[in-house]
Amino acid sequence: MRIRRTRDQVRPRSDSDPVLPYPNGWFCVGTAAEWRPKTVLTKPFMGQEIVVYRTERGTLRAVRPHCPHLGAHLGFGGTVDGELLVCPFHRFAFGPDGACARTPYGLPPRAGLQLVPVTQAAGLVWAWHSHDGTPPSWQLPEKLTRLSTRHIHIRSLEVDGHSLDVAENAIDFRHFPHVHRIDAEALSEPKEDGPFYHMDIRLRRPMPPFGTIVQDFSVSLIGVAGPFVEIDLPLAHARVTGCVFSTPIAPRRNRIHFVSAATFTRPGRPSRGVSRIAAGVLESAVSRVLGRYHYRDAAHDFPIWSHREFLPHPRINGADSPIGPFRIWARQFYPSVGEDREAK
Repeated sequence: MRIRRTRDQVRPRSDSDPVLPYPNGWFCVGTAAEWRPKTVLTKPFMGQEIVVYRTERGTLRAVRPHCPHLGAHLGFGGTVDGELLVCPFHRFAFGPDGACARTPYGLPPRAGLQLVPVTQAAGLVWAWHSHDGTPPSWQLPEKLTRLSTRHIHIRSLEVDGHSLDVAENAIDFRHFPHVHRIDAEALSEPKEDGPFYHMDIRLRRPMPPFGTIVQDFSVSLIGVAGPFVEIDLPLAHARVTGCVFSTPIAPRRNRIHFVSAATFTRPGRPSRGVSRIAAGVLESAVSRVLGRYHYRDAAHDFPIWSHREFLPHPRINGADSPIGPFRIWARQFYPSVGEDREAK
């Protein structure tokens, strides 16, 4: 797995936009490689913080940051002892279920940590957010959880913008020619599938000196965290995958994770005449190249996201991208107006 750090693209702001509350769903909080056994890290998440740790046996857990005993922050000096998370203040220890399991003096109080649902997929760690504290109502799709991370390439940075920008950007193919210099057309009408949204798009990308490359691909939105894009290359017996996952961490500020991977798809073995080692080297190289193109395309959107105003009722026309249907579908991830606003 290759992980690349990138300079954050954040514009200082003195104002905040109260229109969009933090969305519900699964969102990335970091790369799985950050959490080796017994690692404890604090991550910004939906305007607050969560503490994510991995036990000695490898169990991944996330909790709200403060100890219920006397309020110490578990992410600053907290440690893992076997399967227990230990507070740095009085060494009260908490089990994977959140309950206080041990103290250095007296009996453990009837107190527990507030757990945050967490899982791992595609080389990333995902945390669940719900404005009213309800448990996960859906799970990450199987194609994401089964994505091989052996030669995956991940790049992350912070970007100013609204929580909906990345997801909406993926299906707004009308901006591709003007911002990315890529011709685009829709091959299918968007399809809703509960918390997932699908659409097929064709791109015509100029790639001198090779001419124009035609790419047909399927976009699948995983909630409003962002798109999962798959492109099949039948002649090469390969499939390339590109994802842009966005996590709101503060008002109008998001942590973006770019994920790219290439995999040979010939059943049971890599392409004919190519050894497994050579196939792995090729997959890794293609993943890196795909990651560069992926990031370069998205970087053209950063200034627009940073200065964009969210319009609840955009004046779209009949030939526009499916912004209207997308916005209606996306309402399921947001609380009612006035609840849990980003500007809180």
